[in-house]
Amino acid sequence: LSPQTIREKAVPRCACGAVLKPSITFFGEGLPNVFAKTWARDQHEADLLLVMGTSLKVGSVTTILKDLPHAVPQVLFNKTAVSVPKGVGVFDLALLGDCDTIVAYLCQRLGWSLSVPRAGTPP
Repeated sequence: LSPQTIREKAVPRCACGAVLKPSITFFGEGLPNVFAKTWARDQHEADLLLVMGTSLKVGSVTTILKDLPHAVPQVLFNKTAVSVPKGVGVFDLALLGDCDTIVAYLCQRLGWSLSVPRAGTPP
């Protein structure tokens, strides 16, 4: 992705001509098939759930919250408080503010180093 493409607000394309899409799930899109396969196993092995940046309007996220055993702590990192849908329960802890700032603060308090790549450099 070139700086010129960004400045011109052009649709980014790969060398083959296909439109480049970030590796995220957009609102209204289904999750990849691998999610259902791994979630069936992972929901019984999880000992902590961190939810970062959500409106809780996406069904797949609320499904995760509904499926987890109630004993698993659930922590929300978000700019604002969110309404939790019926039948989901509540977060055990809500850390409100900029997610990057919160994570950097927690890492500093825990004595962990946090390496954040600069924009445009591969991780």
